[in-house]
Amino acid sequence: MPKFITSLAWSQEFLPVWEALKKKARTEGKPLGRLVEEILLDYVNKNSMDNSQPRILKWVEDNMFLAMPTLGENPSKYSHIKDDVKGWASVRSQALKWAQHAESELRKANATETLEAKMRKETTSSLQRIAEQGGPENRVIAAAILKERVASNS
Repeated sequence: MPKFITSLAWSQEFLPVWEALKKKARTEGKPLGRLVEEILLDYVNKNSMDNSQPRILKWVEDNMFLAMPTLGENPSKYSHIKDDVKGWASVRSQALKWAQHAESELRKANATETLEAKMRKETTSSLQRIAEQGGPENRVIAAAILKERVASNS
């Protein structure tokens, strides 16, 4: 691959960092230029304008940044979009997705809790059979109950 030559100038305070970087390149068995390329590529990829992921504090710095409001949040925070139908539609859509996901997780948790309650009534030999031959979720629950029983008997 063709290369280009450039020069950089740093302050004297940077010299220990440069020396550490040269040592790191030797340790890794890489040319210093290659290590600098990797570091620069990593920096550009993480901080590129093409990186669509918002920075962690973007919501604090920009009051037009729309994020999913929490249940306890003051709705006046979103007053700047009061006449923006698309903005509210977006907030509503995200809230519905969150609620649907939460409902799905709650149903799974309730089903697991019900299954665990039923399995706690099983005999030890029945639980051992389930732990060996049951479906993946049943095996995990049966094994946990058996472990509890062994711990309480000792």
